[in-house]
Amino acid sequence: MNNELLRHYVATLSFRASVAFQDAPPSFPTFEAGEGVRSPLDILNHMSNVLSYVRKSFGEEVEFEEVSNWNEEVERFYHFSREDPHLKE
Repeated sequence: MNNELLRHYVATLSFRASVAFQDAPPSFPTFEAGEGVRSPLDILNHMSNVLSYVRKSFGEEVEFEEVSNWNEEVERFYHFSREDPHLKE
């Protein structure tokens, strides 16, 4: 996959996440849809770990982190799209 396509995928994912996060109530991170269903915080942690795996595929040393608090997880998610050198033009 070339970097331009990867940039597009990550930008789309970031935009869609922003739409979901925008104006979310304070209870959103811990919302429970039912037994066995991940919370928004768990889903965001999973997405961040998937993006970390992409970085690992480029040979970077990354750590897969456990769920932290919502604000830290949001920062971790967006850090990939802002700071990853493979996404720079």
